[in-house]
Amino acid sequence: MARRRRRQQSQRTLPAGGALYLYDLTTLNDILYLSGGGDIEFNQHNDGNHNGSLYYSIPFGYWTLSAYGAYSQYRQQFNGNWSTMDYKSKNRYYSATLSRLLSHTRQQKTTADLRIAKSTSHYYFGGSELLVMRKQNPSWEFTLNHQHYFNKKIVDASIGIQRSLPWLSSTATPEEQAGLYSPLSRIVHGNLQAMMKFDATGDKFIWAPRLSAQFSPDKLASDNKFNIGSRWSVRGFDGENSLSGNQGWYWRNDFIWDLATHERQFYLGADIGRLIGADLYQKGKVLSGAVSGLRGQLWSTQYDLFISTPLSKPDKFHSDALNMGFSLQWRY
Repeated sequence: MARRRRRQQSQRTLPAGGALYLYDLTTLNDILYLSGGGDIEFNQHNDGNHNGSLYYSIPFGYWTLSAYGAYSQYRQQFNGNWSTMDYKSKNRYYSATLSRLLSHTRQQKTTADLRIAKSTSHYYFGGSELLVMRKQNPSWEFTLNHQHYFNKKIVDASIGIQRSLPWLSSTATPEEQAGLYSPLSRIVHGNLQAMMKFDATGDKFIWAPRLSAQFSPDKLASDNKFNIGSRWSVRGFDGENSLSGNQGWYWRNDFIWDLATHERQFYLGADIGRLIGADLYQKGKVLSGAVSGLRGQLWSTQYDLFISTPLSKPDKFHSDALNMGFSLQWRY
């Protein structure tokens, strides 16, 4: 479960969830994963939020076939002088992936993934669907992944290309009808991350950088745009707003100290992200933020306590000056 404080009135959230992993159900080294969650603190602002996912994979030789499906629903009530109106969003995502192990030694591992996926989003206000906001995003994606092991260092890298699949669309969305994005859009994305221990600190200090980037020559649908300003990209912000564009990058840095006590770490983080494109001058391009926290494990519970703050942002980009939160994960 996780909890965090936010700026807007009565938007404190207390989500909780659970997950079930089942291994080797068919004695073929297959994996089944089920998860579900939702708000356990209900009020007029976050009543009805829930999500779930299902994953299954089965290997055969150097190949692995997997399928994944997920849904989420968000509901918010707006109280007026004479009535109460509901705003609701429903999101679905489905994918099938075929993976191939290309090379594997004691020092490295290389794989290739081919994925076909489709996501849909529907929005409702007062019980009626907002048709102009309907979205769907079918695509295929090919990605090369490489992991290399050095002495006290691990480096992960990936590069991939994504293309739209118009024939998987049921109907043209309002975005497509208005010409706001290309139905044959192309995206190139890459990630590079590492974990490095240093002998001078007695293996107690770890530097964990991560660089992520996306490039595209086409107009992209809103679901495919590159976003910065969340806990999963540039930290330090409350998550209420983000910057998005067709192209961009972010660089995260974690400086981690292993404490003397068992399975406990103190960390500092400094992140920066930038959107690329001449059409973004009026919106702002750069976000940077900092975070510090304590994470570890106590018995069967993993915890993460953190506090973060923005370092730089556009003048019209609103975010709390200080954001605090924690997350708990219990396993048995």
